[in-house]
Amino acid sequence: MFGRESQIKHIFNGPYRVLLDKKGILPESALPEHRLAQAGQIEKLRRQIYWFWHDLSHFITALGRGQLWWAYGQIEVLRGYCVNLARLKHNFTDADVGDEAYFKIEKAISIESLSALQATFCPIERGAMLQSVLVIVRFYQELARDLARTHRIAYPADLERVMVDRLEKLRAEFRPAGSG
Repeated sequence: MFGRESQIKHIFNGPYRVLLDKKGILPESALPEHRLAQAGQIEKLRRQIYWFWHDLSHFITALGRGQLWWAYGQIEVLRGYCVNLARLKHNFTDADVGDEAYFKIEKAISIESLSALQATFCPIERGAMLQSVLVIVRFYQELARDLARTHRIAYPADLERVMVDRLEKLRAEFRPAGSG
């Protein structure tokens, strides 16, 4: 895009990369729309990272109580966080990240990047659901840690440790006697 220096704040409405700026006007200009959009995406990412653990807690509680339908619903929610993280990893400016993680997903990212999540569509059975959540947690950790580091968000490592310990305790409770 080309524009006049006097109109610089009116020609940008998204991410940009400076190719040539001999006078150095872009670093000094406010470009508020871009900063607001970036801040909004960082907040979306922060919510995805932190709320994942909240919803994992619901899964653990539901499965521990034998409320399989509630637990299965939480698998859907957790998988949605992973899809949103994959969208942000591919395109941090993706405006469709949020409640409808699958909205136009085929156009947003390579479906192959979600292949690990295919195994998480399972029957409503304790063992299968627990295995699905373990896959989801690993997928989440890989993406969330990297995105948090890249976008300077404090990753909740202590919360992760508590929740993974709870999940392991639940897993041990359901492990048949004599199995490893």
